[in-house]
Amino acid sequence: MFFCMASSVHRIRAKLSRTTPLVLMAIAAYAEIVDRICKL
Repeated sequence: MFFCMASSVHRIRAKLSRTTPLVLMAIAAYAEIVDRICKL
């Protein structure tokens, strides 16, 4: 049970390490949009 969870966590981490730059870019763009909306 625990080993199964550990292997899935490892797979999720591998996916995250690949997609993290895209996620950070998306968050930055979203924050910029929110900032502009707040300034209006």
